[in-house]
Amino acid sequence: EYLLGKPKTCMEKTVVFVDDDEISRLVIERVFKRRGVPAIVSSSGQDALQRVRELDARRGADLEVMLVTDGHLGEMAGNELVSKMRDSIGARLKAAVLLTGDPDSFSPHAERVGYQLIEKSFENTQLLSSIDRFLADVTRVVPR
Repeated sequence: EYLLGKPKTCMEKTVVFVDDDEISRLVIERVFKRRGVPAIVSSSGQDALQRVRELDARRGADLEVMLVTDGHLGEMAGNELVSKMRDSIGARLKAAVLLTGDPDSFSPHAERVGYQLIEKSFENTQLLSSIDRFLADVTRVVPR
């Protein structure tokens, strides 16, 4: 659980990756470090929310967040985390991706809550492509 990247004087884009699976966190953390992706990597939705609130308190309007979360976390569902994150930081949550092995359970909520679904059998390139788009230029705001 690390904060990567350096604070910027302009818009700060941060990817928040939440998964209760340690192997998934270690793999994505290595990928993020190698690519220089500014990220918060966490095992818990509550921890991620707290750390984003702290970052938001420091950066405020200069912050843009992309949330990437597992669909089934220990203490809450991924779609619940998306909603709580949106309630916490509002329009600064620019993109959300939910990773799941059970897309049928989450697809009815995807449009209403506002997240992209990626099935857990995904290739890293699929997820990294979404992250690259966010880091390059974010225009889509997660709907309320």
